[in-house]
Amino acid sequence: MPSKEDTKLFLSETEDLIQNIEDSILAFEESAGNIKAVNELFFAFHTLKGLTGMFGLENLSQFCHHFETFLNKAKESEELKEKSEDFVNLLFSSLDTLRTKLKQFKKGNFKDLDEELLNNTKKAFDNFEIEDEEALITPLDPNELKFIANKKNKKFYKIYIKILSTCVFKKVRLFIILRALNEIGHIIYSEPDPDILQMGEYGSDFSLYFITEKDDKTIATILEEILEIENLAITETSPDQLLSQTNMQKYQKKEPKSRKSEATGKSQFSDLSIQEEFMTNTSVRMSSIDDDERISDIKVDIEVLERLMNYFGELIILKNQVNQILEEKQLWDANRLFTKMDKLFLEIQEIIFQLKLVKVGSTFRRYRRMVRDLAKEYGKQVEFILEGLSVELDRKILEELSSPMLHLLRNAIYHGIETPSVRKKKGKDPMGIVRLRTFQQAGSVFIEVEDDGRGINYDDIRNKIVEQELFSLEEAMELSNEALHQILLSPGFSTLSGVDMVSGRGMGLAIVSEKIRDLGGSLTIMSKKDVGSRFILSVPFTRAIIKAQFVDVAGDLFAIPTENINKISFFDRKMIEYVKGSEFYKVSNKLVPVIWLNKIFELSNQSNEESELQGTSKIAIWCNNGRNNDAILVVDGLKQQMEVVIKPIASKFSRLRGISGVTITGDGSICLIIDVLGIMSQRLRKTENLQVEEIST
Repeated sequence: MPSKEDTKLFLSETEDLIQNIEDSILAFEESAGNIKAVNELFFAFHTLKGLTGMFGLENLSQFCHHFETFLNKAKESEELKEKSEDFVNLLFSSLDTLRTKLKQFKKGNFKDLDEELLNNTKKAFDNFEIEDEEALITPLDPNELKFIANKKNKKFYKIYIKILSTCVFKKVRLFIILRALNEIGHIIYSEPDPDILQMGEYGSDFSLYFITEKDDKTIATILEEILEIENLAITETSPDQLLSQTNMQKYQKKEPKSRKSEATGKSQFSDLSIQEEFMTNTSVRMSSIDDDERISDIKVDIEVLERLMNYFGELIILKNQVNQILEEKQLWDANRLFTKMDKLFLEIQEIIFQLKLVKVGSTFRRYRRMVRDLAKEYGKQVEFILEGLSVELDRKILEELSSPMLHLLRNAIYHGIETPSVRKKKGKDPMGIVRLRTFQQAGSVFIEVEDDGRGINYDDIRNKIVEQELFSLEEAMELSNEALHQILLSPGFSTLSGVDMVSGRGMGLAIVSEKIRDLGGSLTIMSKKDVGSRFILSVPFTRAIIKAQFVDVAGDLFAIPTENINKISFFDRKMIEYVKGSEFYKVSNKLVPVIWLNKIFELSNQSNEESELQGTSKIAIWCNNGRNNDAILVVDGLKQQMEVVIKPIASKFSRLRGISGVTITGDGSICLIIDVLGIMSQRLRKTENLQVEEIST
């Protein structure tokens, strides 16, 4: 039974390989002649075959072998191009099978693939001509060696490689090495013999004889990028030396021996004296790999990181409490020493954040399969464009975004993109475009889902709300597009008379809006008829620990994330101007909407009312949401700034307007964290002259 560590490694590598298979299938489908995609598929299935075989999953290993064998032949096959659609369907079917098995493995069920399914897969290849797989080591006879030696640009090398004794999947690591070398040259022999080595029958080291046009530095650079190589030695040789040092001539004159007769389990290079000869040879380029140089990254269980973040969060709360006690007792020497620790806390926090951040590309690439399948199901042609895949986001937030992203992409394909015939009539390219773009700005991550389809039909929405008796016809006609967007986002609203698997306009959008609001973000909609629609999600980088400005609002304590603050100043009532009955604050030659937080939260006391009438003792906090939308938040006073740990609000308070979470202050009391983006979005929707812009043509 494999150890717990081996099982984790198996699941991790299998998951990566399955994702590589999906990416390569999509690339192959786009271009049936894409040899790189075929090679990547071959490598993935070959590696997966080895992994599953080592775990005793013989049927699943054979399943992968069928694909590997065919793909090896497919590199130069014209027949594959002719039957590419059938083969792509077979590949996607296999992908679904592999994903299903992986889910079972993660639950601890390591049951092998069903025999019937394996046989059906084998029969599916009867429509394709299959040849035997090509060896990765191709021995040459002496005449061929002499002919190649006459070419001045060819070099001969002997490469000694020792694998770490802790390597679990030695055969897989061997294949990676052979494949990497064959991309820049040809492996013509090995010790032990090629037929033995390729079966993985070696102790921990082996030697390869290699022909290439590259120099030894290039070879070393390529091999040093491969994990679990303990020692590497490269020496230049000649054809004559190669023949004298090996039994290649004898090997050429006999049939490859069977595994049982030749597998000795001991490498010819296990003798220490031979190793020392290689290490001391002046012509050898030796890659002595120190631990610091070799181990450039490691895999850490995500649960360990979550525990680390939770402990650090509690540490921040305790730090704030100690800091407050030191100030109250006026222990200035201790307080100064404690203040110096803040820099270390910030650096540790930054490191932990970096550990929790993942690139969105790892998740967003997986949507390509769904887009492909939906487009085919509804008879549409869709080009799916991904941009900004290197943007990093907290893993938890990225996971929470999965449901909103699925709804928006389905919405774009089903409701947005027209059928090819309709697009032709409109003068559009039959191939519709769905674009998923991610970028960072002002402490937030913005994700845009855009399509060049029919856009939102606002007349349909008006007709639907009149039909449901939500508004009269006259009232519905006076509603702005932004007001209609809010109706579209309301739970239960749909423009379809019936509901299918992708639902109508509104059903999925309500889920998106609610989920984004729970994440402390916002959703903006822009659309124009027959031009397209754009849905813009704004979410914070992380929801764990933030720096916040504590403020006083009508005697109550609130916290505002500093990442949303542009400037803080004293409130001057003379800077107030009224536009269509709404208050604006003149700042930097522009008018910015004013938001009174005491009114938002319905808080008041006598001193607050008096100061509001006099326009004194107020603070103006200029906030920005990262997309050129500003607001002035008016508060009664400023407190300190500090790092705070965001805690979720209990479910019965989850819809508390304008609040994104709570935190614990230094004295142990609860402080509400203001949802700046949410409050600003509500204010802007009520301001007629700040309508959401439409997509320009």
